[in-house]
Amino acid sequence: KGSGIGTSATRAETIKKLLANHYIQADRKQVLSPTLLGEAIYEILALCAPSTLSPEMTASWEKGLSQIVDSQVSKDLYLQKMYNYIRKTTEAIR
Repeated sequence: KGSGIGTSATRAETIKKLLANHYIQADRKQVLSPTLLGEAIYEILALCAPSTLSPEMTASWEKGLSQIVDSQVSKDLYLQKMYNYIRKTTEAIR
């Protein structure tokens, strides 16, 4: 509550990227569904890095970005936390 998980514009861009990378597909009626590659990536993340699939995590990232805008958190501190998270998550997946 109080933390968003993106705007309509960012969701639209995310969908475009998922389509371009063949993680999802759209049928003639524009119904989206995962491809085999998309399903495989989801399964790997669910097993090795489930927090990456969490809307709460996305909301936390959005909150951090808002805190940078409001000068409550420095950009450097936020980036350090993100890099640490990415490093830890990448190692878990490997």
